[in-house]
Amino acid sequence: MLSRLLDAPLPRRAGRSLSRPSRPPGALRAGGRLAHAARRITEAHLDARGHEKIAPELRTRRLVYGLSRIFSDLCEVHGIRPRVSGPVPHGPVILVANHVSYIDALVLAGIVPAMPISKVEVGSWPLIGGVARRYGVTFVDRGNAQSGAQALLRARGALDSGLSVLNFPEGTTTRGESVLPFKRGVFGLAQRMEVPIVPVALRLDDPDMSWAGDDPFLPHYMGALRRDHVGVGVRFGCPMTVGRYRSAEDLAEEARAMTEHLLCDA
Repeated sequence: MLSRLLDAPLPRRAGRSLSRPSRPPGALRAGGRLAHAARRITEAHLDARGHEKIAPELRTRRLVYGLSRIFSDLCEVHGIRPRVSGPVPHGPVILVANHVSYIDALVLAGIVPAMPISKVEVGSWPLIGGVARRYGVTFVDRGNAQSGAQALLRARGALDSGLSVLNFPEGTTTRGESVLPFKRGVFGLAQRMEVPIVPVALRLDDPDMSWAGDDPFLPHYMGALRRDHVGVGVRFGCPMTVGRYRSAEDLAEEARAMTEHLLCDA
């Protein structure tokens, strides 16, 4: 008798359903992606602890390659689908790309292991900021000359270790319709070290996914989480022989022109 009572279904209240309220597919997708991203980032923080006692030169290499795996995983988690064309470079090189969104570094460093140079604000972003700091992303305050010089010193150290560097020399994001003038910083470094420059063009399938101007980060990010996927074209150019150019300004202008040309095929 008792077992039959325990197994009997619970009575329902008149006019009410015990089923959970339906949620739109986009909200379910966003929640699942956030959970997966948080879990992957927690794993990344734990993995980083194992690198703390390693020799500095080896630690830098492990962090750069570890960051590449993390960024590739985060692209998959967020439904970011890069279409790669052109010759994917092998380091050490300096990758220079147009800048259309916060996903740019995830996409490029996920394809080519490289130390990103990023604006200082990224270090305070939720989820990604802590990983970026722990895995050796170089932060630069765009309006601070000393900060820029320190970033170039760190970039030189990475290149000396046989690693590539990733830079967005426009200095800001755009809607991706054209390429702004490139700042000379990394181009002078490339000439001094005789390291090839590799121009890269990024084009989002949906221009609404670009993140530029005064758009707040979190609302844009939450909107992206709800999408089925985010398509992005990635077009690599051929390595540029830096010794052919008379000055860093000439090299920067030619790299910008090549990036704009690549943008047509991205």
